[in-house]
Amino acid sequence: MPSSLDTLTIQLRNPATRQPEVWSANQVLQYYQTAPVGPDGRTAPLQIDATWYMSDGPGRFYDPAQFPIVQELFDGTIRPDPGVYDLGSIGQQYGLSPRVLPQR
Repeated sequence: MPSSLDTLTIQLRNPATRQPEVWSANQVLQYYQTAPVGPDGRTAPLQIDATWYMSDGPGRFYDPAQFPIVQELFDGTIRPDPGVYDLGSIGQQYGLSPRVLPQR
């Protein structure tokens, strides 16, 4: 009988072939247990299919309003000057940890 780790699936790009595939949670765990570690001591991350993740995957439950910085923006606690901002400049201005900001 399959376990829940065999039936829970995620759409991603296979790191070896770069082709879209559906992997079970068990396959994801096996990848991180057996994948080669790079010179920085990390395993190459898996690239999740973002469209699937946000429309049919667990990302559909994501609610940006739960983040304090979004709440503070809309309740007027923080008031940025009019202009165009990127995530890095907002992060620096309001003290977000660099580890939560996307890497370029």
